[in-house]
Amino acid sequence: MRNQIAIAVLLGMCATGAAQDAAEPYQIQTDVLGETIDAYRLNHQEEAQDCIVNPAADRFADDSTPGLKACTTLGVKQPITYGDVKAESRLVRFDDNRLYEVVYVFKSASASKEAYGPYYDQLRVALTDKFGKPTEVHDSDIASRTGAHLQNQTALWKNGVSTISLKKFEGDLYTTVITFSLDSLEEDARHQVLVTRQHRSEQ
Repeated sequence: MRNQIAIAVLLGMCATGAAQDAAEPYQIQTDVLGETIDAYRLNHQEEAQDCIVNPAADRFADDSTPGLKACTTLGVKQPITYGDVKAESRLVRFDDNRLYEVVYVFKSASASKEAYGPYYDQLRVALTDKFGKPTEVHDSDIASRTGAHLQNQTALWKNGVSTISLKKFEGDLYTTVITFSLDSLEEDARHQVLVTRQHRSEQ
């Protein structure tokens, strides 16, 4: 009996390990988390104002940490959409020239000052259609400028190697954000930032 239990546990561990090994990083339209910066540039070669294709188009370049690169493409210069919703901007981050984070920012203030987070449901449906139901959903409170309390919500998709975060309100009541991240490289990037800051503080 003990041997049977041990075998069952071993098989379960192997199955879990195999599932993690089989998991692939999430795909973002034409891009895949973990791809090289050259692959990203090739995927966006038709976007003349993309910040990687055309560095001169980037007003927010961040090369403050060696080995890390980040840049932002503005929707007013280069049309950007996700789930048929127009994005205000797209931030991409690279660690050792590999894509580890993509952030889409959606602003609703210009669409309607009375509707808060109107794109959240549409974006959640688009993500669910592509990646299945969220792994986690977290509710929280956010206050308006008048002091009224509204419900904020963050939906997460996790597959063991990468994460998608959809936040209804980010910073204010008019900003909705989707973040795609590659877990291992994001952790490495955070470590590099901390090491760089510590080194500079000691100088």
